Amino acid sequence: MDLPQLRDFITRYFNDTELRDLCFDLGVEYENLGGDNKAAKARELVAYCQRHGSITQLEETCRRLRPTTAPETERESTPPTTPSILQRSGGIDIHATVVNITGDMLGRDKKSSSDSDSESNPH
Repeated sequence: MDLPQLRDFITRYFNDTELRDLCFDLGVEYENLGGDNKAAKARELVAYCQRHGSITQLEETCRRLRPTTAPETERESTPPTTPSILQRSGGIDIHATVVNITGDMLGRDKKSSSDSDSESNPH
């Protein structure tokens, strides 16, 4: 993730309490970050980690805490092997099932060349 993506990710997927916990996990004093709202604190946390050489640790911690919402990277491009995902959000366990659907669900996009030959050339 680039820095703006990381800032936006933290702002979108972490509430204020979780942002405080994220800072604690990284050894950053939340109260010492500039800004007076969550978005500003997220921006300042990213800037702080960049200045102190811990941006990789911040990104890895975010991916660990929000594995189903973090953007994929080249090294993480394989789909999850388990159909059920557990995510903890604000004290609530959220269970979700990953389903990948392609096509139009009716199979109309799956015509084979022999199907189209028989339609255009009835026997």
